[in-house]
Amino acid sequence: MIKTVLIILVAILILGAVYLFVKKPQIVQQATSVVDKVQSAANPLSLSAMRSKDYPGSDLVVEQTLADGSNYKQYIASYKSEQLKIYGLLTVPKGEKPQGGFP
Repeated sequence: MIKTVLIILVAILILGAVYLFVKKPQIVQQATSVVDKVQSAANPLSLSAMRSKDYPGSDLVVEQTLADGSNYKQYIASYKSEQLKIYGLLTVPKGEKPQGGFP
């Protein structure tokens, strides 16, 4: 009686192991795709979410002309990015442009 129960338990364990071995790649693939979808939906700053967005450019606008330096001109400039206005200092060297351009 005990021998029969042990044989049945061993058979169940072997069948379960074979089933998991065969189904494991499918289960892992499904779990990976679900995790990827949840991560990109949950975090708008994830790489996949940011890659899917469109980032249109805008013109550079000179807001204010500043005092010139000894070998450069300076401006306060702005541009639009994702409905925000970004400001920066624009410095333009005076003189001839080098053959390869300015770095």
